[in-house]
Amino acid sequence: MNVKMFIRGIRCFFTGLCRFYSDISLMKYAVVPFILMSGCMLLLLTLVVGWASRLGGKIEAWISSLPAWISWAAEAVSAATVGGAAILSLVAAVLVILVFYETFAGPFFDSLIRHYEKKYYGIELEDVPFKKSLCFLWESLCYSINTLLISLFFLPVAFFVPFAGPCLLLVVIGYRLGVTYMLPSGFLKNRGVREQVALLAGKKSCVYGFGMTVYVLFLLPPFVSIFLLPGIILGGTELLRLVEDNSQ
Repeated sequence: MNVKMFIRGIRCFFTGLCRFYSDISLMKYAVVPFILMSGCMLLLLTLVVGWASRLGGKIEAWISSLPAWISWAAEAVSAATVGGAAILSLVAAVLVILVFYETFAGPFFDSLIRHYEKKYYGIELEDVPFKKSLCFLWESLCYSINTLLISLFFLPVAFFVPFAGPCLLLVVIGYRLGVTYMLPSGFLKNRGVREQVALLAGKKSCVYGFGMTVYVLFLLPPFVSIFLLPGIILGGTELLRLVEDNSQ
């Protein structure tokens, strides 16, 4: 692990976030994605809370029916179960939202990236042919679905193995998230998923730094991630630029 590159990956996130919220000209490009993601997050949050509450009620009722020497623990066990279920559901919700973003909100951020590249780096990105953009969208969606499946595999480990399990999930999913948010900028430069991943040879430390930061912040209260998303997109643009600069 290259610590210097890891830290530079973290800086990419904060660079994107600071520039987005300090530049009014960038904010208009996030209105539609914000509405889409808000609706999706509200729906998922409602489903998670309802599911966790019903699960806790059933567990409490079951334990209460047991002999008196153990029924006293009903409320404590119910609370612990609901808390654990809520945490797992939150992580799952973040990953589902990631897939949703790739499908519906992602294309709207292309305009944000184009404007950002032109204003801050003087680069006029050419239009990607419609057929090719559909291929890129499909590649990105498949990558996000694979991330979701990998996460579902590691979630039980994170739940049942204290400290080591969550850390493993952080590393694995953090890297995947770093790649995910680097992809949109690469697509606009006519690079597919394989070509972009190939660029990361020997430079994965910065992807870990960026992606692990995103993962941790995504675990904050649900609607916080919506406000972070435009900055994450621009941070991914900075991440790809960092990778390109270190490829020369």
